[in-house]
Amino acid sequence: MTRMRLLLTLAVAAVCATASAAPRTKEQMKQAAVQAINEQLIKKRMAPKTANELQTLRTENGLEVMGFAGKGFAVVSKDNVAPEVLGVSDATYNGENTNFDWWVRAINQVVETAAANNTQL
Repeated sequence: MTRMRLLLTLAVAAVCATASAAPRTKEQMKQAAVQAINEQLIKKRMAPKTANELQTLRTENGLEVMGFAGKGFAVVSKDNVAPEVLGVSDATYNGENTNFDWWVRAINQVVETAAANNTQL
């Protein structure tokens, strides 16, 4: 029985040692943003957008706000320790909402800390 526990402990340690935070590519982030935004637009019977129209509206160390000139934006994590899409809206992003700015800074800090500590959210 002790030998079985030792083997199980070693197996769990091996799995944990191989798990690591990994950054998402810009293309992965763009695809996640487009998909999330289009889901919101389609629900409101608005025409879906293409990835070619997508712009980076704000960049932080742990996330990016990506969206379209007209309507729709998504907050996308740069690291796989966090869900791809952290938030999505069909509104226009203007960067002047102080409450949203606070939220972005707080979520960015959470993602950065999780990535630095290799902690899955």
